[in-house]
Formats: sequence, structure tokens, C-alpha cells
Amino acid sequence: MTQNPIYTLIKLMAKSNNRIIKFLIFLGLLPFIIAIVSIIVAILVLVVLPHNSTSNYQAPGITKSLPNVSKYQDIQTQTKDAKVKTDFRLLQQVLAQYKKDKGNYPKSLDQLNKDGALYIIPQSPYPNSQYNYQVSGNTYTLSTTLGDGSTYSVTPETYSP
Repeated sequence: MTQNPIYTLIKLMAKSNNRIIKFLIFLGLLPFIIAIVSIIVAILVLVVLPHNSTSNYQAPGITKSLPNVSKYQDIQTQTKDAKVKTDFRLLQQVLAQYKKDKGNYPKSLDQLNKDGALYIIPQSPYPNSQYNYQVSGNTYTLSTTLGDGSTYSVTPETYSP
């Protein structure tokens, strides 16, 4: 059975001899003051103390468990590169089927959508990059720039069903 919070405050006030604590408990402010002090201490431990040149203190288990930003960015880049490669594999499959059905490759990737071969044309996960599609006779080239700045491209010759 849960107790009424007012009953709990009155009980705490009856046990306390300090008038200030009684007043704070009565107002319900003591938990908030404790929370604010805890936040200030945490900020001091995590931000001020590790960067203070006169102190070599590191909070054990806290600062060492923070993720390495460069590793996180590497993982993001690898994930985006994997999406590019997966998108290109899908586009190669759709382009092969399109050529089988129509006898030639589409003039643009948008043509795949217009002809009902692909409902949504994949987009590059990189904001300043796009998927480039060039068709020339019986061949095409799909290319884009990966996260490390290198160019990734595929052709019908690199596709194996």
C-alpha cells in the first residue's frame, strides 16, 4: 500500500529537530535542492576537474566510458558507405531486370520510377553527394563519393546475380 506524500512529509517533519529542514520538507524543496547540488557536483567532476591543468583527477568509470568521437564518426562513415554499396547492388539488380524486360538501360534513374521498375530511387546518405548514373549504349556507370572522399562506382560487368 502506498503512503500519502503529505503523510510522509509530516512524518519526516516530526522526526527532524532542525527548523530549516522542517521548513524545507514542509515546502517540498529538499529533494530539489539535493538534485541541484548533485548536478553541480557532477558538472564539476566531469567538466572542470578533468580540464584543470593543476589536477590529474579523472572520475573512475565515467570519463573512461565516454565514447571516442572519432571512433563514432568512423562507424557512421562505415555505415553510410555500407548503405551506398547496398543501394548500388539493388540498382544493379533493377537495371539488369529493366534491360532484360525493355532491351536497353533507362536514360536516367528516374526512368526506373516512371516505368514502374522501382518505386523509390535510393538517395545518397551523404548530404553533399548524389548517385551519378551515366548510360552509354549497352553499358552504364553508377558512381558516387564515399565518406573518405574516394569514388565508388559499379558497371554491369561488376554485377553478378
